[in-house]
Amino acid sequence: MLLGFVVLTGCGRTGTEEALEQRPLSDIIAEANELSNDGVAQQARAYRDAIVRQNENLARLKRVKKNLDYIEKTGPKAKELDAQMQALGKSIGRLMQRHRVYINKLHEKGLATDGLEL
Repeated sequence: MLLGFVVLTGCGRTGTEEALEQRPLSDIIAEANELSNDGVAQQARAYRDAIVRQNENLARLKRVKKNLDYIEKTGPKAKELDAQMQALGKSIGRLMQRHRVYINKLHEKGLATDGLEL
């Protein structure tokens, strides 16, 4: 029971992911146009890493939900897990949208994106 609580509370967004996802898209587009090639690649890497972490958190929550017993799967624990998974899904979507801006900028410049794409 304590393990489930630790897992539930430990799977939220970190400050880094939240900061990256809250940046306005217009700011990201403007920044991508101003950054050096290395700067664009660094930002793409930061977003890729944040997305990977969030996907790991989402997978962890899915495993927790899968391991709930039958009665817990219909109760408040399952509903809380569903809400957390939905929030993570939205977060991943916002991060991916921002990541794509940097990847597109690298493609525009004719640069390789090996290791930066998902």
